[in-house]
Amino acid sequence: SNCDGDLLFYTDGQTVFNKNHSVMYNGTNLKGESSLYESTQSAIIVKRPMSASVYYIFTASNIHGISYSVINMQANNGLGAIIQKNTSLSFKPSQKLAVTYHQNGEDIWVVTHYGNSNEFEAFKITKTGVSQNSVSSSVGPKHTGEHGDMKFNQQGNKVGAVVQDQKMVSISDFNNSSGKFYNSYGIVNKYGSPHGVDFSPNGNYMYVSSWDRDGGVYQLPANQGNIYALKNGISLSGNFAPYGSLQLGPDGKIYVTHDGGMYLSIIYNPNNYGLFSSFVRDALYVGFGKSTWELSNVTLVNKIIPDLNGIS
Repeated sequence: SNCDGDLLFYTDGQTVFNKNHSVMYNGTNLKGESSLYESTQSAIIVKRPMSASVYYIFTASNIHGISYSVINMQANNGLGAIIQKNTSLSFKPSQKLAVTYHQNGEDIWVVTHYGNSNEFEAFKITKTGVSQNSVSSSVGPKHTGEHGDMKFNQQGNKVGAVVQDQKMVSISDFNNSSGKFYNSYGIVNKYGSPHGVDFSPNGNYMYVSSWDRDGGVYQLPANQGNIYALKNGISLSGNFAPYGSLQLGPDGKIYVTHDGGMYLSIIYNPNNYGLFSSFVRDALYVGFGKSTWELSNVTLVNKIIPDLNGIS
Protein backbone atom coordinates (compact mmCIF):
# COMPACT_ATOMS: atom_id res chain seq x y z
CA SER A 1 0.00 0.00 0.00
CA ASN A 2 1.00 3.65 -0.21
CA CYS A 3 1.62 5.93 2.77
CA ASP A 4 -2.13 6.58 3.06
CA GLY A 5 -2.88 2.86 3.32
CA ASP A 6 -4.40 2.58 -0.17
CA LEU A 7 -3.88 -0.84 -1.77
CA LEU A 8 -1.45 -0.86 -4.70
CA PHE A 9 -0.74 -4.57 -5.30
CA TYR A 10 -0.17 -7.88 -3.49
CA THR A 11 1.38 -11.28 -4.14
CA ASP A 12 1.60 -14.85 -2.87
CA GLY A 13 5.15 -15.15 -4.20
CA GLN A 14 4.06 -16.58 -7.54
CA THR A 15 1.39 -14.24 -8.93
CA VAL A 16 1.07 -10.47 -8.48
CA PHE A 17 -2.36 -8.82 -8.34
CA ASN A 18 -3.08 -5.12 -8.79
CA LYS A 19 -5.44 -2.99 -6.69
CA ASN A 20 -8.38 -4.18 -8.82
CA HIS A 21 -7.54 -7.81 -7.88
CA SER A 22 -6.57 -8.60 -11.45
CA VAL A 23 -3.23 -10.12 -12.42
CA MET A 24 -0.66 -7.37 -12.92
CA TYR A 25 0.95 -7.03 -16.34
CA ASN A 26 3.78 -9.63 -16.55
CA GLY A 27 2.83 -10.66 -13.00
CA THR A 28 2.94 -14.46 -13.20
CA ASN A 29 5.52 -17.20 -12.60
CA LEU A 30 7.50 -15.55 -9.82
CA LYS A 31 9.76 -18.03 -8.05
CA GLY A 32 8.20 -18.16 -4.60
CA GLU A 33 6.90 -21.74 -4.67
CA SER A 34 8.38 -24.51 -2.54
CA SER A 35 8.15 -28.29 -2.24
CA LEU A 36 6.42 -30.29 0.52
CA TYR A 37 5.09 -27.20 2.36
CA GLU A 38 4.18 -23.83 0.91
CA SER A 39 6.97 -21.37 1.60
CA THR A 40 6.34 -19.70 4.97
CA GLN A 41 7.66 -16.35 3.75
CA SER A 42 7.44 -16.74 0.00
CA ALA A 43 7.61 -13.00 -0.70
CA ILE A 44 8.36 -9.63 0.82
CA ILE A 45 7.75 -6.25 -0.83
CA VAL A 46 10.25 -3.41 -0.45
CA LYS A 47 9.97 0.09 -1.87
CA ARG A 48 13.12 1.42 -3.50
CA PRO A 49 14.58 4.14 -1.25
CA MET A 50 13.79 7.67 -2.45
CA SER A 51 11.54 6.37 -5.23
CA ALA A 52 7.90 7.28 -5.81
CA SER A 53 7.05 4.30 -7.97
CA VAL A 54 9.63 1.48 -7.96
CA TYR A 55 9.12 -1.59 -5.76
CA TYR A 56 10.97 -4.88 -5.33
CA ILE A 57 9.37 -8.25 -4.66
CA PHE A 58 11.85 -10.65 -3.09
CA THR A 59 10.89 -14.34 -3.19
CA ALA A 60 12.16 -17.31 -1.19
CA SER A 61 11.90 -20.95 -2.20
CA ASN A 62 13.55 -24.23 -1.31
CA ILE A 63 13.44 -25.00 -5.04
CA HIS A 64 14.69 -21.76 -6.60
CA GLY A 65 16.44 -19.97 -3.73
CA ILE A 66 16.27 -16.17 -3.42
CA SER A 67 15.19 -13.97 -6.34
CA TYR A 68 13.75 -10.52 -6.88
CA SER A 69 11.48 -8.80 -9.39
CA VAL A 70 10.96 -5.09 -10.04
CA ILE A 71 7.61 -3.28 -10.30
CA ASN A 72 7.05 0.18 -11.77
CA MET A 73 3.75 1.56 -10.48
CA GLN A 74 3.73 4.36 -13.06
CA ALA A 75 3.18 1.77 -15.79
CA ASN A 76 -0.18 0.58 -17.13
CA ASN A 77 -2.06 3.75 -16.10
CA GLY A 78 -1.07 3.39 -12.47
CA LEU A 79 -1.93 -0.30 -12.16
CA GLY A 80 1.74 -1.24 -12.34
CA ALA A 81 3.80 -3.72 -14.32
CA ILE A 82 6.71 -6.03 -13.60
CA ILE A 83 9.59 -4.63 -15.61
CA GLN A 84 12.27 -7.11 -14.44
CA LYS A 85 11.51 -10.62 -13.23
CA ASN A 86 13.17 -13.40 -11.24
CA THR A 87 16.67 -12.00 -10.96
CA SER A 88 18.50 -14.66 -8.96
CA LEU A 89 20.49 -13.73 -5.86
CA SER A 90 21.12 -17.24 -4.54
CA PHE A 91 20.18 -20.81 -5.44
CA LYS A 92 20.44 -22.02 -1.83
CA PRO A 93 17.15 -23.30 -0.29
CA SER A 94 15.19 -20.94 1.96
CA GLN A 95 11.67 -20.08 3.09
CA LYS A 96 12.66 -17.07 5.18
CA LEU A 97 12.65 -13.35 4.34
CA ALA A 98 12.95 -10.52 6.86
CA VAL A 99 13.49 -6.80 6.40
CA THR A 100 14.83 -3.86 8.41
CA TYR A 101 16.37 -0.46 7.83
CA HIS A 102 20.09 0.18 7.56
CA GLN A 103 21.59 2.25 10.37
CA ASN A 104 21.49 5.29 8.06
CA GLY A 105 17.67 5.18 8.09
CA GLU A 106 17.41 5.20 4.29
CA ASP A 107 18.88 1.99 2.88
CA ILE A 108 17.17 -1.34 3.56
CA TRP A 109 18.38 -4.82 4.46
CA VAL A 110 16.52 -7.88 3.18
CA VAL A 111 17.79 -10.96 4.98
CA THR A 112 17.37 -14.72 4.64
CA HIS A 113 18.61 -17.85 6.40
CA TYR A 114 19.33 -20.98 4.40
CA GLY A 115 18.24 -24.51 5.19
CA ASN A 116 20.77 -27.22 6.04
CA SER A 117 23.24 -24.56 7.17
CA ASN A 118 23.96 -21.89 9.76
CA GLU A 119 24.24 -19.14 7.13
CA PHE A 120 22.44 -15.82 7.12
CA GLU A 121 22.72 -13.62 4.02
CA ALA A 122 21.87 -9.92 3.95
CA PHE A 123 21.11 -7.98 0.74
CA LYS A 124 21.27 -4.18 0.80
CA ILE A 125 18.84 -2.04 -1.20
CA THR A 126 19.78 1.58 -1.89
CA LYS A 127 18.34 4.33 -4.07
CA THR A 128 20.39 2.91 -6.95
CA GLY A 129 19.04 -0.64 -6.59
CA VAL A 130 19.97 -3.98 -5.08
CA SER A 131 23.65 -4.05 -4.16
CA GLN A 132 25.80 -6.63 -5.93
CA ASN A 133 27.71 -7.26 -2.70
CA SER A 134 25.73 -9.25 -0.11
CA VAL A 135 26.88 -9.93 3.46
CA SER A 136 27.10 -13.54 4.67
CA SER A 137 27.25 -14.63 8.32
CA SER A 138 27.83 -18.27 9.23
CA VAL A 139 26.96 -18.18 12.89
CA GLY A 140 24.71 -19.88 15.41
CA PRO A 141 22.81 -23.17 15.14
CA LYS A 142 22.40 -25.11 11.93
CA HIS A 143 18.87 -24.99 10.50
CA THR A 144 18.10 -28.55 9.38
CA GLY A 145 15.08 -27.32 7.39
CA GLU A 146 13.58 -24.13 6.02
CA HIS A 147 9.93 -24.07 7.15
CA GLY A 148 9.15 -21.37 9.72
CA ASP A 149 9.19 -17.59 9.98
CA MET A 150 11.95 -15.06 10.62
CA LYS A 151 11.40 -11.46 11.84
CA PHE A 152 13.39 -8.43 12.94
CA ASN A 153 12.48 -6.33 15.92
CA GLN A 154 11.51 -2.74 15.19
CA GLN A 155 14.88 -1.52 16.42
CA GLY A 156 16.63 -3.55 13.71
CA ASN A 157 19.19 -5.12 16.06
CA LYS A 158 17.71 -8.58 16.77
CA VAL A 159 16.16 -11.28 14.63
CA GLY A 160 14.11 -14.29 15.68
CA ALA A 161 13.84 -17.40 13.52
CA VAL A 162 12.05 -20.71 13.96
CA VAL A 163 12.32 -24.07 12.19
CA GLN A 164 9.12 -26.07 12.52
CA ASP A 165 10.29 -29.63 11.83
CA GLN A 166 13.48 -29.14 13.84
CA LYS A 167 11.39 -27.76 16.74
CA MET A 168 13.92 -24.96 17.07
CA VAL A 169 13.61 -21.36 18.19
CA SER A 170 16.59 -19.05 17.69
CA ILE A 171 17.49 -15.44 18.38
CA SER A 172 20.45 -13.47 17.03
CA ASP A 173 21.91 -10.00 17.18
CA PHE A 174 22.32 -7.93 13.99
CA ASN A 175 24.64 -5.05 13.13
CA ASN A 176 22.43 -2.91 10.89
CA SER A 177 25.43 -0.95 9.66
CA SER A 178 27.63 -3.85 8.47
CA GLY A 179 24.88 -6.42 7.84
CA LYS A 180 26.61 -9.03 10.02
CA PHE A 181 24.92 -11.37 12.51
CA TYR A 182 26.47 -12.42 15.82
CA ASN A 183 25.57 -13.76 19.29
CA SER A 184 23.27 -16.34 17.67
CA TYR A 185 21.74 -19.15 19.72
CA GLY A 186 18.94 -21.69 19.41
CA ILE A 187 16.96 -24.11 21.54
CA VAL A 188 15.09 -27.27 20.49
CA ASN A 189 12.23 -29.31 21.92
CA LYS A 190 11.04 -26.62 24.35
CA TYR A 191 8.34 -24.71 22.45
CA GLY A 192 6.49 -27.39 20.47
CA SER A 193 6.67 -27.16 16.67
CA PRO A 194 7.22 -23.43 16.17
CA HIS A 195 5.86 -21.71 13.08
CA GLY A 196 5.60 -17.96 13.79
CA VAL A 197 7.77 -15.35 15.48
CA ASP A 198 7.65 -11.60 16.07
CA PHE A 199 8.69 -8.91 18.54
CA SER A 200 6.95 -6.37 20.75
CA PRO A 201 7.17 -2.79 19.43
CA ASN A 202 9.69 -1.85 22.14
CA GLY A 203 11.82 -4.91 21.38
CA ASN A 204 11.75 -6.20 24.95
CA TYR A 205 9.87 -9.40 24.14
CA MET A 206 10.00 -11.99 21.38
CA TYR A 207 6.84 -14.00 20.73
CA VAL A 208 6.60 -17.50 19.27
CA SER A 209 3.55 -19.40 18.03
CA SER A 210 3.72 -23.19 17.86
CA TRP A 211 1.62 -26.31 17.62
CA ASP A 212 2.07 -29.99 18.55
CA ARG A 213 2.99 -31.10 22.07
CA ASP A 214 4.11 -28.14 24.22
CA GLY A 215 2.72 -25.80 21.56
CA GLY A 216 1.17 -22.42 22.32
CA VAL A 217 1.82 -18.69 22.18
CA TYR A 218 4.99 -17.90 24.12
CA GLN A 219 6.62 -14.70 25.34
CA LEU A 220 10.44 -14.66 25.62
CA PRO A 221 12.36 -11.85 27.41
CA ALA A 222 14.54 -10.70 24.51
CA ASN A 223 15.93 -7.78 26.53
CA GLN A 224 17.54 -10.15 29.06
CA GLY A 225 20.13 -11.64 26.68
CA ASN A 226 19.64 -14.23 23.98
CA ILE A 227 20.49 -17.38 25.95
CA TYR A 228 18.36 -16.33 28.94
CA ALA A 229 15.47 -15.44 26.64
CA LEU A 230 15.44 -18.85 24.97
CA LYS A 231 15.43 -20.68 28.30
CA ASN A 232 12.78 -18.57 30.03
CA GLY A 233 9.80 -18.19 27.72
CA ILE A 234 6.33 -18.30 29.31
CA SER A 235 3.05 -19.48 27.80
CA LEU A 236 0.25 -16.96 27.29
CA SER A 237 -2.33 -19.22 25.69
CA GLY A 238 -2.93 -22.10 28.08
CA ASN A 239 -3.77 -25.26 26.15
CA PHE A 240 -4.38 -23.37 22.88
CA ALA A 241 -1.65 -24.22 20.33
CA PRO A 242 -2.34 -22.36 17.08
CA TYR A 243 -1.59 -23.69 13.61
CA GLY A 244 -0.27 -20.38 12.38
CA SER A 245 1.98 -17.37 12.53
CA LEU A 246 2.34 -13.99 14.25
CA GLN A 247 2.33 -10.48 12.80
CA LEU A 248 2.89 -7.15 14.53
CA GLY A 249 0.36 -4.69 13.13
CA PRO A 250 0.72 -0.92 12.61
CA ASP A 251 -1.56 -0.51 15.65
CA GLY A 252 1.08 -2.07 17.92
CA LYS A 253 -0.90 -5.29 18.48
CA ILE A 254 0.32 -8.76 17.51
CA TYR A 255 -2.12 -10.87 15.50
CA VAL A 256 -2.11 -14.68 15.67
CA THR A 257 -3.50 -16.96 12.94
CA HIS A 258 -5.00 -20.43 13.36
CA ASP A 259 -5.41 -22.44 10.16
CA GLY A 260 -9.08 -23.16 9.43
CA GLY A 261 -10.32 -21.02 12.28
CA MET A 262 -12.95 -18.28 12.33
CA TYR A 263 -10.97 -15.87 14.50
CA LEU A 264 -7.59 -14.26 14.82
CA SER A 265 -6.11 -14.13 18.28
CA ILE A 266 -4.61 -10.83 19.44
CA ILE A 267 -1.90 -9.84 21.90
CA TYR A 268 -3.25 -6.39 22.74
CA ASN A 269 -0.34 -5.06 24.79
CA PRO A 270 2.80 -6.90 23.64
CA ASN A 271 5.12 -4.43 25.40
CA ASN A 272 3.85 -5.73 28.75
CA TYR A 273 5.00 -8.81 30.64
CA GLY A 274 2.98 -11.99 31.06
CA LEU A 275 -0.77 -11.70 31.58
CA PHE A 276 -0.49 -7.93 31.27
CA SER A 277 0.25 -8.44 27.56
CA SER A 278 -3.48 -9.27 27.23
CA PHE A 279 -3.63 -12.31 24.94
CA VAL A 280 -7.19 -13.02 23.73
CA ARG A 281 -7.84 -16.21 21.77
CA ASP A 282 -11.02 -15.39 19.81
CA ALA A 283 -10.46 -11.68 19.34
CA LEU A 284 -11.21 -10.82 15.71
CA TYR A 285 -13.84 -12.62 13.64
CA VAL A 286 -12.70 -13.22 10.06
CA GLY A 287 -15.30 -15.73 8.84
CA PHE A 288 -15.66 -19.48 8.74
CA GLY A 289 -12.43 -21.17 7.69
CA LYS A 290 -10.85 -17.88 6.64
CA SER A 291 -7.86 -17.93 8.96
CA THR A 292 -4.81 -19.62 7.41
CA TRP A 293 -1.22 -20.38 8.40
CA GLU A 294 0.17 -16.97 7.43
CA LEU A 295 -0.55 -13.25 7.49
CA SER A 296 1.09 -10.79 5.12
CA ASN A 297 4.83 -10.60 5.67
CA VAL A 298 5.92 -7.41 7.39
CA THR A 299 6.53 -4.30 5.30
CA LEU A 300 8.42 -1.19 6.37
CA VAL A 301 6.97 2.17 7.21
CA ASN A 302 8.39 4.70 4.77
CA LYS A 303 10.81 6.92 6.72
CA ILE A 304 11.94 8.93 3.72
CA ILE A 305 9.88 11.38 1.65
CA PRO A 306 10.02 9.92 -1.86
CA ASP A 307 11.29 11.67 -4.95
CA LEU A 308 8.06 12.54 -6.75
CA ASN A 309 9.81 12.14 -10.08
CA GLY A 310 10.67 8.55 -9.26
CA ILE A 311 13.88 6.76 -10.17
CA SER A 312 14.38 5.26 -13.60
